[in-house]
Amino acid sequence: MEPITYFQAIDNRIEEHETTKEIYTQLKGEEGERIVKSILDQGLKLNYEYNLRLDIKNKVQIDFLVVDDEKIINLEIKHYHGDYYIVDNQMKNSYGNIFPTPFQQMRRAEYELQTSY
Repeated sequence: MEPITYFQAIDNRIEEHETTKEIYTQLKGEEGERIVKSILDQGLKLNYEYNLRLDIKNKVQIDFLVVDDEKIINLEIKHYHGDYYIVDNQMKNSYGNIFPTPFQQMRRAEYELQTSY
């Protein structure tokens, strides 16, 4: 059984607290990454690395690094639901919660890749 399926099955049977929210967020993120991976694997003949972890100067995790003859593309996958807005270089949802933007993560990963040569 897939972890996301298991979590959905027990979701209404367990008490909600910070740990279950973190698990749910992690599983939703993995679900989003599986969706993107299935799209990349659909005969597009793309060269990519999935869930790339680097420890050059600092630790960096890259969801997908797509490489072709002309460019390298860094994909940072988010699997959020609801309404989100970018305000003052931060992402906010309709409840007022603030999150780092995927762009911040991508810039950090790109900086680490560029300075490692």
